[in-house]
Amino acid sequence: MTFEDHVIPEERALWVASSTVKVLDLQTNEVLGEMTRYAMSYIHAPRHSMPWLNHSICPAINATGDAQSTRLFADEILIPKKDK
Repeated sequence: MTFEDHVIPEERALWVASSTVKVLDLQTNEVLGEMTRYAMSYIHAPRHSMPWLNHSICPAINATGDAQSTRLFADEILIPKKDK
């Protein structure tokens, strides 16, 4: 799996951040699945030192936390190999 954080000045000026998660086949380097997520902060005032603590994420996956959603995405893509 790879993670790419996008730093796009026009989006950041609107308090939007994005990142892409890719699930890869390490033997063939084929991309098996890709998900780009966006986060938007609701605190824009300069007096707040951590504006990204209050944000929403799109797409929301199964109403789980951010840490679990990437794992759920990978689990939907990967199919366990069956023993012969």
